[in-house]
Amino acid sequence: LSDKYEKMRNSENGWSEEEAGMAQLDDDIGLVMQKLKDLGVDDNTIVVFTTDNGTEVFTWPDGGTTPFAQSKGTVLEGGFRVPCILRWPGHVPADSVQNGIFSGLDWFPTFLAAAGNPDVTNQLLKGVKLGDRTYKNHLDGYNQMDAITGKGPSNRHEIFYLGESTVGAVRIDDYKYRFIDQPQGWLGEKTKPDVPYLINLRLDPFERQGWPNAGTKEGAQQYFDWFKFQFWRFVFVQQVMGKELQTFLDYPPMQRGASFNLDAVKAEMAKKMEQAEAASKGTGQ
Repeated sequence: LSDKYEKMRNSENGWSEEEAGMAQLDDDIGLVMQKLKDLGVDDNTIVVFTTDNGTEVFTWPDGGTTPFAQSKGTVLEGGFRVPCILRWPGHVPADSVQNGIFSGLDWFPTFLAAAGNPDVTNQLLKGVKLGDRTYKNHLDGYNQMDAITGKGPSNRHEIFYLGESTVGAVRIDDYKYRFIDQPQGWLGEKTKPDVPYLINLRLDPFERQGWPNAGTKEGAQQYFDWFKFQFWRFVFVQQVMGKELQTFLDYPPMQRGASFNLDAVKAEMAKKMEQAEAASKGTGQ
């Protein structure tokens, strides 16, 4: 915090760094918006306000809080769900709300579509020359122009939740398939239940239900009956993960991260597919 905003904290308002930081952030955004207006481009500029991860509850109050389960660094919704405010006058309807699935990976192809190239994803799959270089890559993002302009639904149906290098969960439309627990949060160990969790995020957005007394939740006594009724859905996660795995083989990553290992990712994907297949067959089969 700058001195100006640090001095706003006092015993009467009880502000933490969170409140003072929000005041500073609000004013800073105002400066950016005013600059765009001064330049005469405020009505022809896409402005996105969002963040890169869920709330850092473990540094509360400075890190904020959330109604969603767990926080930054976990594969529960509290680690991945973020707010997003979008402004693009004449294109994005004012005061509209979009509840479809959207990923930060979608911004790149969406921005390129706004700039006049709506097909960059397919072009890169086949190989395209940009400038003096030819690129052939797989993009995990989707062109979301229809979604942000209110002309259609989201083009995204799946989300992969990675806890560091571990594939911890997959969402397909309303359903989330989770393969690990993180009872101690981001910095704690990852445990792997023998039977994955299945959650309908429209019915249970805060992930309160699950196997009784498991992980970070109390669970529900009737969850097993619901799970048995829905376990056929694991066929879908096998298909989605198989398709994603194929992209690693067809388009190997250009570089490795500090903890990245392609063989490890392939093995992880294969293991999750085996778990999904076992779950889809049901108990005792």
